[in-house]
Amino acid sequence: MTHVPSPKIRHIECNEPARNLLPGCLVCLRKRAAETDAKLKRLYDAIGNGVADLADPMLKDRIAELKATRDQARADAEKGRGCA
Repeated sequence: MTHVPSPKIRHIECNEPARNLLPGCLVCLRKRAAETDAKLKRLYDAIGNGVADLADPMLKDRIAELKATRDQARADAEKGRGCA
């Protein structure tokens, strides 16, 4: 038997903004948190390798933005929120 999604419930893709996610898609939230962690790691590696300047205000803003996105996705996943 093949699963057929209900026409009343539309799954929102994982690349949608967090505000568009509906309850139930923990996979999307966990994926968003993991992808954001990977972006942070690349930024930290760039800083460590001297490629990026930690004193750059745009870099600081980007790191803060990524941390907020990651932390919100983790919190939402723990609360069981996401997309249906």
